[in-house]
Amino acid sequence: MRASHLLFSPTAWAAWPSSGESFRDQAGGDGSPDPITAEDVEAFVVCVSVRVLIVGDRQSAGPENDRVMTAIDLSYRPESYWPDHDPPEEGVVLASISVESVLGDTTWVTALAHESGIRLRVHDDNDSDHPAQPETAPSPLSLGELIELMDNVSLGDEIAPGLVYGLLDYNSLVGTGNRGDTDFIAVTSEVYPGLSEHYDQRIEAWVMGDHGAGADRRTEGSR
Repeated sequence: MRASHLLFSPTAWAAWPSSGESFRDQAGGDGSPDPITAEDVEAFVVCVSVRVLIVGDRQSAGPENDRVMTAIDLSYRPESYWPDHDPPEEGVVLASISVESVLGDTTWVTALAHESGIRLRVHDDNDSDHPAQPETAPSPLSLGELIELMDNVSLGDEIAPGLVYGLLDYNSLVGTGNRGDTDFIAVTSEVYPGLSEHYDQRIEAWVMGDHGAGADRRTEGSR
């Protein structure tokens, strides 16, 4: 029996001579081995390569490599911001952006009742307001529109645009490659179920060095 036939069977590894063994030891009949040809050697190399690839895939299939970018419905739009259609005086928080710091700074995007429909306010726990674009809306924003608003807010002349990206960039966390830095900012929302997941993905991309992620930070939400 030729070695090349055995290499592609389920028992291929048992078929190839082990240390101290030869094809003569494995041969049947009169014990004379078939000559090893170039095709036999090539078949063995292919088999070894396939085995290495399979082992490598299994080793890379751990939790650290199971992160999959999931699709988020950017067209999602709440029917109303007001519970029972009664706008609360303090407004409704659409998004909270919390920073892991000594003071635990938080910035909010809030919707308030307005004569033209809804006024959108961006403010923080230091009583600072930041211009929102748009400032008003006739109806609730879609998830994509809210993300676009958040990614275009300016926190200062020396800070890159964006409530999330701007803070990461200001604290020199963009492109560090340190997964622990992805916990620096947390985005939550009780109104938009996909917002937190969206920014979890974007923060990971920005921190872990996806250079293209920073370039499209202001357009991702409108796609």
